[in-house]
Amino acid sequence: MRLKDKVVIVTGGARGMGRAYSIALAREGAKVVVNYANRKDAAEEVVQEITRAGGQAVSFKADVGNRSEADNMVDFAIGTYARLDVMVSNAGVVHKASLLEHTEQDIDRIFHTNVKGNIFCTQAAARVMMKQKSGKIILCASIVAVVGEPLLSVYTASKGAILAYTRAAAVELAPYQINVNCVLPGTTKTDMSKDVLADPVVAKALIDPIPLGRLGTPEDLVGIVLYLASDEAAWTTGQSFIVDGGHTMK
Repeated sequence: MRLKDKVVIVTGGARGMGRAYSIALAREGAKVVVNYANRKDAAEEVVQEITRAGGQAVSFKADVGNRSEADNMVDFAIGTYARLDVMVSNAGVVHKASLLEHTEQDIDRIFHTNVKGNIFCTQAAARVMMKQKSGKIILCASIVAVVGEPLLSVYTASKGAILAYTRAAAVELAPYQINVNCVLPGTTKTDMSKDVLADPVVAKALIDPIPLGRLGTPEDLVGIVLYLASDEAAWTTGQSFIVDGGHTMK
């Protein structure tokens, strides 16, 4: 097992890509803290699926955009499993609106989770990992950080911020043997995108630019996360990995 006895936190770990990450990391031997903000039932379902398969997992409620709650989440992981090896900062929110129609409330909500959440999770994890002189931090952005898409200007800004933050954090934490990398998924079929993809016209418009001819699934993102969480990525840091079926290469 690539991650035997490693302790991992997955934020937003109850649904969509976070759920797939939690289950896959546990399958590789990790002890997983499944974070959730609202859906305790979904988080517990993930924990039960992992434990039924012989793995170890617990759930923890935290709003990652709140510094004290992010700190409490890491303290919980340490109290439960005595260390923290990997932080997968996956939690995020999206809101579609034209550039002129984004309200201050929309902007605050998006940046609260997508920017502050990634920063606070990195800080909380780094405090522990710096003492251990080891650790992996995996941040999550989106291909919209590198390609323009209509109706997503604020979401795009939040994800672009994470690309820049990844590079800076990687340099600053490298002396402590902490790797910081970022995953940029393309359009993926999750609960978050379900309503949008229900429109066949919209779905076709999203699929057409993808050379591999289909939307992604959460399982399509699992491989890169497992790599970045493992010792195989010991010499990989400050990098951004696009997983999008080829969308951005055209």
